[in-house]
Amino acid sequence: MKEQLREHLQGLIRKQSTEIGYMNISKGIAKDIDESKGTFSFFRDGEDDFPDVSLNAFFESEGHFLVVPKEESAVVVGFADGNKDAFLLSASQIEKLLIIIGDFNISIDKSHFLSEIEDSSIKQTKDLIELKNGGSKIEIDSNTIKLNGGSLGGLVLLQGVLARLNNLESLFNSHTHTLTSLTSPTSPPLIPALPLTMQSDLENTDVKQ
Repeated sequence: MKEQLREHLQGLIRKQSTEIGYMNISKGIAKDIDESKGTFSFFRDGEDDFPDVSLNAFFESEGHFLVVPKEESAVVVGFADGNKDAFLLSASQIEKLLIIIGDFNISIDKSHFLSEIEDSSIKQTKDLIELKNGGSKIEIDSNTIKLNGGSLGGLVLLQGVLARLNNLESLFNSHTHTLTSLTSPTSPPLIPALPLTMQSDLENTDVKQ
């Protein structure tokens, strides 16, 4: 049984090798990295350099994943089609990761994470998270949250505003009753009493702090 399985697997490997050809693997140094073209130059000791190694074997496809090696880092490259095509297999040091799926782009390096689609984006660094959608922007750091730059000042402290309004309303109502007491018992109040402001009168429950 084991012998039959081994022969079957060897037959599959031979069939694949016949259909797609063998791939050679080589280790060297990456230089002249060009993210826009998705290529870099591959250098090996004692051998000619290979100038147009692809960062991804399917770079021209609509969606792809790129590992961008650090300049002059050690890399492993695969050579196919009689060494005419070369592409990155592995890197000892990574400078950046790029993921592109249609209009959706994600970029990651040692300083930030960036996700973009059309006019919307999310950016994160060690100190800041920034969200944008059209003309709207939210910035979050360890101490504050800013909406659209924060030029209008801080958010209202609802409980404080409610307490001060209720104080004013109570004072006004007590003054109104004093005036009313000066009239005859059958006379209506000169000014009707104000109902006390409720939290629900001021609060937008869709946005909380």
